Amino acid sequence: MEVIQRDLNILGEPTSDRIAKRRALEHIQKEITKIQDLSPLLSQVGKTVLKSLSDPVEKCRELSIAILQHFIQSLEQPQPMLVYLVPVFVQQLGQLEMVEPSEEMRLQILKTLHLVSKKTQKDFSPFVEDTIKILQRTLADPFPDVKKEACHLVTVLCLNNPQAVKYHSKNLVQSLAPVIMHKHSSVRVIALSALTQVILVDADGLDDILQPLKELTFDKSPAVREAVYTLARDWMTKLIDRYTYGYKILPLLLAGLTDDMPKLKQTSIGFMDQVGQLYEQEWEDRIKDEMDYTDGWNHLLDRPRVGTRHLARDNTQKTINAFVEGIQDWNADVRSKSYQNLEAFIRMTEDQITGYVGVIMPPSYKTLAGDESHVMDSCLKMLKTLAIYVKPETSLDHVFAALSGQASGFKLGCLRALVSLVSGSTPEPLQGQIHKIVEHLSDKELLTSDNMPILLELSKCAHQTILKLLHLDSFGIFMVLLHLLSVKGTDKVPGYSEMHQTAETSIQLLAQKHSLTREGLFSLYFEKTLETLAKTQQQWIKHSPEPRLLQVCCHNLGDISPFLHKLLPFVALLATMDRDPEVRQSVFETLIPLYQSASASLVSQTIQETDLIVKEIICRNLVWKAGQKNTFIRGQATQLLLLLIQHQMIQYDRLLPEFESHVVPLLISNMDDDLVLTRKQMLQVFDGLLSKNDLWNVPVYKKLYPELLKRMDDANDDIRVECAKTWKQFFASLNHWIHKMQPRHRELDPTLSQLAHLENGQLIEFALEQGHYETIVKGLTLHMDDMNAKIQEAVCDALKTGNGHPIPTDILREHLNAVKSQHRTTAFIDRILAV
Repeated sequence: MEVIQRDLNILGEPTSDRIAKRRALEHIQKEITKIQDLSPLLSQVGKTVLKSLSDPVEKCRELSIAILQHFIQSLEQPQPMLVYLVPVFVQQLGQLEMVEPSEEMRLQILKTLHLVSKKTQKDFSPFVEDTIKILQRTLADPFPDVKKEACHLVTVLCLNNPQAVKYHSKNLVQSLAPVIMHKHSSVRVIALSALTQVILVDADGLDDILQPLKELTFDKSPAVREAVYTLARDWMTKLIDRYTYGYKILPLLLAGLTDDMPKLKQTSIGFMDQVGQLYEQEWEDRIKDEMDYTDGWNHLLDRPRVGTRHLARDNTQKTINAFVEGIQDWNADVRSKSYQNLEAFIRMTEDQITGYVGVIMPPSYKTLAGDESHVMDSCLKMLKTLAIYVKPETSLDHVFAALSGQASGFKLGCLRALVSLVSGSTPEPLQGQIHKIVEHLSDKELLTSDNMPILLELSKCAHQTILKLLHLDSFGIFMVLLHLLSVKGTDKVPGYSEMHQTAETSIQLLAQKHSLTREGLFSLYFEKTLETLAKTQQQWIKHSPEPRLLQVCCHNLGDISPFLHKLLPFVALLATMDRDPEVRQSVFETLIPLYQSASASLVSQTIQETDLIVKEIICRNLVWKAGQKNTFIRGQATQLLLLLIQHQMIQYDRLLPEFESHVVPLLISNMDDDLVLTRKQMLQVFDGLLSKNDLWNVPVYKKLYPELLKRMDDANDDIRVECAKTWKQFFASLNHWIHKMQPRHRELDPTLSQLAHLENGQLIEFALEQGHYETIVKGLTLHMDDMNAKIQEAVCDALKTGNGHPIPTDILREHLNAVKSQHRTTAFIDRILAV
């Protein structure tokens, strides 16, 4: 004591300068390290040194706090110091305005307080209230290390003096709330540890801190998230009234079960297992029976233990309400996490969740009608899990009711929910709901929607339904797929390619279910499809989807011939002129592809239906009618007729009664059509018909040849070349007629006309008069002087063919010689004259 007495005097003297004080403190610090028992010095030295904590010189304050720390560490019972120490610390750190300006000094004071409270333990209780004042100020300190030390002090106080802290727990929670959101992750972790202990002392402040804790489950730092999960585990295992607050704490632990990091996820599973194990120990009598037998969910992997499941069921209602609130939050990440947590909770409650399906589904529709993919993925996963535990009739009835009553915006969400519920269900229980699923998928408003996402979800739902299908009565689902396949679109439309591919895959899958090929499936349901379409056939208009269904069904059928006798009468009713042009056009769009690659059986079947297809379908639509659409339909009718002629599918003798009076005039009228392709194909039609010699006679030839001459003046050179080719067939046909009539011609009286004869009141003409030949020769010869060499060549070939057969040679030669000098080149005339 004598060694440091002078130093103590200097410190106690107000007039001592700062250097003297500093040296005195340094000397005291040096000397006390040599003394083993500092108890006798505590009273005088401690008080004197404490006064130096308010010294304006920071070095003096640092030396003073170091001396005090040495005293506390050296003394076995530093309790006598508390009565002097704590008030001074309160003066320095616990005022409204911080007295101690130095960050390092504030940290050292807190460390000293931490040290003394840890050493005095329960004896520190009388000073807890003053310490809380210090903590309320230092927890808000801008220096991170001060915050950390304050949190450590909170932890020690809670462990050693719980009763004293209990009265101030709410204030501590409010002070810790900003600290757990600090920008430094290390601060957040330590603050969470302190918060754990405060709530374990008294849970009154739990509600104030729940929202920040939920936000921390999204923290980027794995250490912080782990601290939150550990906090929840500790509360659920150590909190006295833990089961009262279970519904508030469980969501924090469930967040760990859905953490993105596998390590933290496994850690949280272990935490949940500990909670469940404790529940089993505390409620053994309650769950004993359930632990002794197995139920229907034991086959599921990673099934939570009995205690965990019971704990979840005890808190189902309030926990579900919290999750439903979360899935309607403005923040997308919160909504996604809420769905993930709900999915984990469903695995615990299992079939006990059934009563809450009506609460869960409505906000799910709204979510699934949006475009936030990560939120939707979480929601869809939750619904799949829900389908495992809830009977299909319960979950699907909610969707069906919503699907029937919702506005179009939410129908998309309902369909997406339906897809997940169907895919998550097991096949056997689902069979009773298949007909309802198909019934709602067949809703005309859905199938005819212009909204491609809706059609995409319809295709997905149909696919999932087929996967679960156990019976073969699947016409309804086939019709849904037929509608989807008939939707027109391009790859540029978002979702179209996926929708079409899903529908195609579903058709293949359905065919496999029936042990059929794709074509076999369409054959199986073709007649039934036709019967279904026939019910609404009279009401078909240009906007009706049914014509497209018929096209898709026919084009995917493979061999149409077995059904042709039903198809042609059906489409003939659609080809009448009172129908919308789009409906009539669909008839030809259906038939033309079928006849472009006709099989032998199709040829034979079509021949038997000549009257129907030629007269009722084709000829009806060759009649001129104003409008661009009607022009296009006439072109399609011409194309179909040409296909029938080329594949020899017409029984021509059935056309004879009306050939001259009706058929030929109708065909001739279309040679003057606006479409170039129609005019060209009609010339090819006549080329084919002229090869059928039994159809023709002189009056018909007389009707045709002026129109052929007229086509030689067409504005399109390709038409003129095609027309010249038709002239070759015209001459061959006329020549055949003349030879055919020669035997009868010889039998006639020479005094009678050489070109015609009245027989049984009917005039029979044997050949054309000379004037007709002269007109033909003049008209064709003119085009041998054309600028287009192809036309010249084609006309030359036609005249060579007709020279003498049937054109009289003298008429041809006389005219060629007469105009030879007028032609720019005589090469073509010379070639004909040389024959």
